[in-house]
Amino acid sequence: MNRRSPAGAASRAIRALGACALWIMVLGMALGACGSGPSPSSAASSAEAAGPSDSPVGTFWPEEVPPAIVALGAGDNEIRKAGVDMGAAVAQEDLHGMAGAAGGLANLTAGLLPDAQAVARYGPFSDLGNRAATALTHLHDGAVALSDAIRAGNADKILSASTAIGQALEEYGAVRPGLSDLVPEALRQQRALVK
Repeated sequence: MNRRSPAGAASRAIRALGACALWIMVLGMALGACGSGPSPSSAASSAEAAGPSDSPVGTFWPEEVPPAIVALGAGDNEIRKAGVDMGAAVAQEDLHGMAGAAGGLANLTAGLLPDAQAVARYGPFSDLGNRAATALTHLHDGAVALSDAIRAGNADKILSASTAIGQALEEYGAVRPGLSDLVPEALRQQRALVK
């Protein structure tokens, strides 16, 4: 019987994931780099003092849009944490930890997808919301595939899923600044509705 040992498959899987870990860890660096750009603090402070007619978009958004944008903004940090967890598991050659991080990323992106869809339903932000929904869907699918491939010990599928995650992160990285720029106004609108 020509059967590969589970230890051999695990070793090949770790090597494949280790070779692709840069794609996954790009997430943390990309999100960090996006956050280190020009701060929206000046927009936030002017939005604090401005009334609804002075807001960056000139009007209040539909009720579901501000909380969706705030949730997507908070999701950035959680996505970054998933990348850090994955990087730590790769460094420790911990397949169980890698699968757990991939599963967590899949759950996170599934939870954020309805928020991206809510943003997409608002005409002025439909392109941004649709691009976010597409990127999150690709990120989710890649994370599910990576988790499954790790559990199966399939090095080729690990490589393929890792590459898919890397591409999805590039997609998300292109959308993220536009979403981040809307967070201060979304927070201001949420506070105005509470008053």
